[in-house]
Amino acid sequence: MLTEPTLGEKSPSKFYSVLTDIEETIILSLIVMGLILPLTVPTTPLDAHHYSDPVLEYDLTWVSDIISDEPHLLRYDTYHISITQEDWDSQATLPYFRYQSWYSPSCSILIDKNNTYVKAIAEYIQSLSPNPYLEIVNAHRFVNSLQYTTDLYNYGIEEYWATPIETLAHRGGDCEDLAVLLASLYCAMDIPCVLLYYPAHCSVAVYYQDNLYPMDPTATYPTGVYLQSTDLTYMGYKPEIIEPCDKKWIADVSRDLALYRYWIRDSFGI
Repeated sequence: MLTEPTLGEKSPSKFYSVLTDIEETIILSLIVMGLILPLTVPTTPLDAHHYSDPVLEYDLTWVSDIISDEPHLLRYDTYHISITQEDWDSQATLPYFRYQSWYSPSCSILIDKNNTYVKAIAEYIQSLSPNPYLEIVNAHRFVNSLQYTTDLYNYGIEEYWATPIETLAHRGGDCEDLAVLLASLYCAMDIPCVLLYYPAHCSVAVYYQDNLYPMDPTATYPTGVYLQSTDLTYMGYKPEIIEPCDKKWIADVSRDLALYRYWIRDSFGI
């Protein structure tokens, strides 16, 4: 969920204030007894990055689509993810922009098509996908197989924009974390895509055969329903910002989405 970050501003007392008096008494009693630990809130990017332990090596089982025509054929695939400790630690040194308002700058700054892990996954997906349609579908299926987890759970704060490596190491993330990972894979496969910003939500759409199709990484699409609808609304809301994930796609997207052109231009400062 995209909200105004409050890094370092939450406190245990504010957390407990939302509980009933009985619940607060029970929790505080358990803390005093040493049966549970008091809530600690990260106050620096380094603290947030190390808030919970990552899983740097695991097998991700997911379902891939191997035939794009009817009848669709699905199969289980397993991809081995192995992230070095050095690469994990390097993510903690990224700038503070990840804790700013989601309006400025945008999440797209974290899209990394040249990341070693992103490129490896993209090449793996392409090896399973004989055409662009299946590349689009299987990249979404891969990211959708990760868990939806909140920033509060992974990083201890309400809003944290995770890199692709962090999302992979936590085996999931919230809407913008999964959107950044999916967009990174599409960019690595040279598939034109955009980020869609809604009130309290972030998603992805791909530019395919002169149309934008929503590919929400938090949504599970039934087999055969991919790339069927060009409706970009989410929960009744139209996207407030549509941002191409690569400058080279601005012309194509702007041509079809003239109403959003000022947002697209502003996103890249041109």
